[in-house]
Amino acid sequence: MVMIGWRAALCIAGAGLAAALAQAAADEIDVTDYEVVNGFYGLGPADLSGIACIPVGQGKAYRCLAVNDETQTAQFATVEDGKIEAGEEIRLIGESPDPETVGPRPRSVPCRRITEDFEEFDGEGVAYAAPYFYVVGSHGCSRKKGKFRLSTFILARIRVDQEGRPVDAAGNVLTGSQVHEAVETTYRLSDLLPRAEEAGAYFGEELDEETKGLNIEGIAVQGENIFLGLRAPSIGGRAFIVHANVDELFKAGREPAPATALVETIPVALGPDVGIRDLAPLPDGRLLILAGAAYGDEMPYSIFVVDSTGANLQELLPQEADRPTRAEGMTVLEATDKEIRLLILFDKADRAPQDVRIRHQDTHAPSTSIR
Repeated sequence: MVMIGWRAALCIAGAGLAAALAQAAADEIDVTDYEVVNGFYGLGPADLSGIACIPVGQGKAYRCLAVNDETQTAQFATVEDGKIEAGEEIRLIGESPDPETVGPRPRSVPCRRITEDFEEFDGEGVAYAAPYFYVVGSHGCSRKKGKFRLSTFILARIRVDQEGRPVDAAGNVLTGSQVHEAVETTYRLSDLLPRAEEAGAYFGEELDEETKGLNIEGIAVQGENIFLGLRAPSIGGRAFIVHANVDELFKAGREPAPATALVETIPVALGPDVGIRDLAPLPDGRLLILAGAAYGDEMPYSIFVVDSTGANLQELLPQEADRPTRAEGMTVLEATDKEIRLLILFDKADRAPQDVRIRHQDTHAPSTSIR
């Protein structure tokens, strides 16, 4: 048996995966529901808006971080043997602004109602790139009432070890009241979003079909690159991904992101009034897009794949009438040249998370897992 390093395995998997995805639509799809143990946030099967997972141990187990958009916390979970078990929560923000949050507070957001509320984080997406889990707030005015809440204009990250446990900068595992020491927060996305070409003009507008207010729902991080998937605006059948440098966002100090900071807008043609509900990276550098309704909630989800420049957009899982609506979160559990295995979450308490396996046939590249 020949042993290869994990970086080499990733390269092989990426090459085979790229060839497989060139076929566009999947050849075979299997969908099964997870059994939810302990209930997230004390709610029903899910009612979640974002998730990211990493493999742990020797078996097919995963340590995950999930978020609900109406709390101030994120929640760890374990995925194994067809079950997803909710675990401990970690606080992202407190009851008032944290003086340790880097960057300046956004002060000129044109929401219809400006409030002093510092309530829910409005977490909409979770990503993992070693050694951090990242959680992004919506960075948008509240729906229907158009409120500005400072607490929703924050990007957080949580330092973890290879087992997904919160740690300090020296790698020491944190427990109890010390866990929050693993959390860092920044306001600097609010400096960059108004600069995003075309989509930035809708920053601070209300989220509806008329005003098309900018709203983040997806996040992926690859190295120093952070990609934010926008639920809205949807303009002329195009949704948008905003690309920035994650290190610039978390740089120490209260200074705003400099005028020279990277901010790139990537349009993706998903269809009329279709927005990005989540992003997930693949080992070949491409991004999976979980697509759904930009302004309402009643649209079955579909899945696209695109490279990080926005080129070669392909529909991997077409929209179907009987597919569930309100899909909110997506993470890649495994990816080979033959199969992509996803965990899909729903912002609906009576809908269990789904294990979605998308298979491809007739490829000849070696089959190597990303584990």
